[in-house]
Amino acid sequence: MITAIVADVNASAGGFTATAVTYGGFPGFTIRRLNSYEIGGSSELEIIPVPGTEISPYTFSFNELRNGYTSFFSYYPEWITNAEELIYTWVNGQLYKHDNTTNYSNFYGTQYGAYLTCVFNPAIHVKKSWNSLMEIADTIWIVPSMYTNTYSYGTTKQQSSLVEAEFQLLEGNPSASIKRDANSSGGKINGNFMKGNWLVVKFQKTSANNLVNLSEVSARFTDSPLTVK
Repeated sequence: MITAIVADVNASAGGFTATAVTYGGFPGFTIRRLNSYEIGGSSELEIIPVPGTEISPYTFSFNELRNGYTSFFSYYPEWITNAEELIYTWVNGQLYKHDNTTNYSNFYGTQYGAYLTCVFNPAIHVKKSWNSLMEIADTIWIVPSMYTNTYSYGTTKQQSSLVEAEFQLLEGNPSASIKRDANSSGGKINGNFMKGNWLVVKFQKTSANNLVNLSEVSARFTDSPLTVK
């Protein structure tokens, strides 16, 4: 198809030159104008993606004060813009104004949760035994998954989790002991201790229709005597 388009452009008398190129491993073409001619007419081009190469949609936000990307969202509008500090989106031809302050994380009639993934890697060269987590929050954020860079077996990393009942309030802060490696013999309760240079933790609030806060999180660990110093 690309070859045919390039041939048609080059065969025309419109003063344009087409060249076949490759973009990121996919075929494409460029057109360069040599003279000041006007192109008329119309054409149709059907793009059929190669199976397995489709790109899933996603929405993310940019914070100008922080000069960085700060969050991903689970809703995918057809178009999005802002006006007077409010966000407007279009979905199925309908216009939505994002100004609901009584029912949070609800988009187009679907209620979503909230989650935050943190990486704990102080003194990255030090091998650690991970002991506990603490949240500075106004509610308990569960931990559906956590893992380290230590392998439980083969290419499977150590993994664990924390449900709401495993947290307790210590001086007003939700805290919990880190459970064992769920992939090891004995599982989450009697398996191997979670060890590694770093720890990745996903904090989640499954129903975030009310305003909830997670100001700060911390992880307690002890140094491993196997660290070479």
